[in-house]
Amino acid sequence: MTALVFIGDEISAAGYRLAGAAVFSPAPSDMQATFETACSQASVVMLTAEAARHIPPERLNAAQTQPEPLVMVIDDIRGRISAPDLEGHVHTILGLDG
Repeated sequence: MTALVFIGDEISAAGYRLAGAAVFSPAPSDMQATFETACSQASVVMLTAEAARHIPPERLNAAQTQPEPLVMVIDDIRGRISAPDLEGHVHTILGLDG
């Protein structure tokens, strides 16, 4: 089993490759298949928010609620699309706003 898989743009992938991750920068049409393969073979799957746009939201949400693999959506190096604000969302759910 692969420890860490990164899915996203080539520039962001370069840093993760140097850190020892298996990296993929698929075309949008191949994103879901790459994501499914990564989920079946890795302990941790990190994908940029831009890459996550190409995964059906219900599938991504399901993957993020499973104990394994750990699936994280992160910002890409260019900051074109931000990852969801999970901390803010949890605060809202718990009534800790304001």
